[in-house]
Amino acid sequence: MIEQTLGNSLRFLREQQGISLRALAERTDFSASFLSQIENGQCSPSISSMEKIANALGVTLGQFFLSANQQVVNIVRASDRAHMALDWSRAEIASLGSLSNGSQFRASMQLDPSMPEPVKALGDLYVASPRQLFDHAIEAYSRAIDLRPFYADAHARLGDVYARKGLCAESAKAYRRAGELNPWSTRPLEPCTPSRP
Repeated sequence: MIEQTLGNSLRFLREQQGISLRALAERTDFSASFLSQIENGQCSPSISSMEKIANALGVTLGQFFLSANQQVVNIVRASDRAHMALDWSRAEIASLGSLSNGSQFRASMQLDPSMPEPVKALGDLYVASPRQLFDHAIEAYSRAIDLRPFYADAHARLGDVYARKGLCAESAKAYRRAGELNPWSTRPLEPCTPSRP
């Protein structure tokens, strides 16, 4: 589960550095209670919150994700591995561990954090998670677009999430922009049913 992987990472790094929850709370301007909830897998922090915590611990986001379960070894047969294609480079990433422990997160976050592709891939993982973390996915896709404004697939995925949330005007805007950037796309669009306030 995503929340538990983040919690394990936070606890591992915090304890490795000998920092109390209260001390980390002071460094991040978050409450010790919020940090405890993350450590216990009771909440899922936003990307910006994870960055703030990682910075306070003196690590990158990639190192933050890599720190969890370093001692756990999972072996997955090649035929059972989950695959993720990166359209921009024609590369394919294979998850070498169980998706339930966040292995695919570690694979995607090992890439250069200044590149939009791993951030978009993180959004894809949020959407695919059992809890469908749409708000986190919107944040990830928006960040990928900030990094590369002409990233058509990130605009299209943002449109998908808005459609699933019933935010039809936002969905149409994102799809329109994706179409402007890649008019040759034959990708199907998510149907949108307006949400009720």
